[in-house]
Amino acid sequence: MNKCCTNPNAIEGILESYWIDSTSKTNYPSLKEDIQVDIAIIGGGIAGITCAFLLKKEGFKVALLEADNIANGTSGHTTAKITSQHHLIYDKLINEFGMEKARQYAEANENSIRFIENLVKEYNIDCDYKHVPAYMYTQDKNYVKSLEKEVKAAQSLGLKAEYLDNIPLPLPIEGAVCFRDQAEFHPKKYLLSLADKIPGDGSYIFEKTTIIDVESEDPCILLSRNGKKVTSSKLIIASHFPCYDNLGLYFTRLKPDRSYVLALKIREKFPEGTFINAESPGRSLRSQTDNGKEIVLIGGEGHKTAHGENTINHYNNLKCFSENLFSVEKILYQWSTQDYITLDGVPYIGKLTSSSKNIYVATGFGKWGMTGSTAAAVLLKDLIMNHDNPWEQVYNPSRSITLNSTKSFFCRKL
Repeated sequence: MNKCCTNPNAIEGILESYWIDSTSKTNYPSLKEDIQVDIAIIGGGIAGITCAFLLKKEGFKVALLEADNIANGTSGHTTAKITSQHHLIYDKLINEFGMEKARQYAEANENSIRFIENLVKEYNIDCDYKHVPAYMYTQDKNYVKSLEKEVKAAQSLGLKAEYLDNIPLPLPIEGAVCFRDQAEFHPKKYLLSLADKIPGDGSYIFEKTTIIDVESEDPCILLSRNGKKVTSSKLIIASHFPCYDNLGLYFTRLKPDRSYVLALKIREKFPEGTFINAESPGRSLRSQTDNGKEIVLIGGEGHKTAHGENTINHYNNLKCFSENLFSVEKILYQWSTQDYITLDGVPYIGKLTSSSKNIYVATGFGKWGMTGSTAAAVLLKDLIMNHDNPWEQVYNPSRSITLNSTKSFFCRKL
């Protein structure tokens, strides 16, 4: 039987993301005059920053435009798991997309792990990058068959997946999936290092710069809130939810989901790995080194945005779960985040609409944005440069959506 939480109505800890509190605040200028660049990018999260970094390396003049401070949105509130293990995705993809597109998705996310690792090594980025296995477990017998099918599906796509009867967490389970050679890191340290390499030679980062309209698409003319304009040949919208739609109807194809995180100090040594359960309510666990000491991040309690219970209840549920699992010495941080989920669970990455010539979008990463956004940056760079990319079909925003995906999107309990 679960023990009761102490002080169930009082959650301690700083009301801020650990990633943001543990890094310095950025101070890039706001847009104060009209400018012209090759490529404008709206959104300063991992997708936008990585896009800008890659395109600047290819010789383009880029302008990264962020309404707040870079890396402070969803990318600064993530649990920062770098993994191709995306819940129960692969069996579903094979059944609804077919083997080829399912393989594209698997390869895109596996490539993203290696891509991030290579950048960390090449630029000597101090971001606590660490190889760990990724586990998905269940305590519900009804999910065992789903886990077994997921392992077979993942293995058929070349992923290093295996089925386990136990995991290195102190809780009883009915079964688990393990993906080897996955990773974790400090996302904001990583992103700030990439961002440092963007400004200069005709490229810019602008913070506190909100784009309120796209006045033209050929060339792209962006209007900021203060009346200043950015003119570019191409535009990438990586602003979490597309700030410009032009009949893409993204408001009908994306669903917001809110979840919660506690950062804890515990007496025990946290086992190596990242962990997530298969059933609801969601539970996500990982550790992080902070000035030589270990902290543990426990997240979950996801629900459709504006449809959840009182926020304190979600934090208390995570606190109770933590206290039943570990000897919790202190709650250090608490925060929440919002993600967007697509109709079929696969991000929209590519041309904004089937008729768009110069506007691209990256959105709907559904809580798996570390690898998904990285794949988006590589794919969009290739599209802009007219290079073939093997993942283009699976992420195409104009793809056909199956009836099963549509029913699941509107009927599921988030």
